[in-house]
Amino acid sequence: MATELMLDSGRIAAQLCRDAWWSDSQCTWVTQRHGLDKRDRRYGPASAQLYDGTSGISLALAQYGTVH
Repeated sequence: MATELMLDSGRIAAQLCRDAWWSDSQCTWVTQRHGLDKRDRRYGPASAQLYDGTSGISLALAQYGTVH
C-alpha cells in the first residue's frame, strides 16, 4: 500500500512539473476558474492561494522532494 502511494505521488509530481508554464526561472499553472455563473468556466494562471494555487502546488512538490 505504501509503495503504491509513493508511486502515485511520483506520478502526480511528474504531471505537475510537465504541466507548468515556464518563463525563465518562474512558473505557474493554468487552472479552471468559475465566473459568477457556475456554468461560466474560464482558464487562467493559478492564484497564489494555498488550497488551489501556486502556494499549494509548491508545498506539495517540496514535500514530495523531501520524501524522495
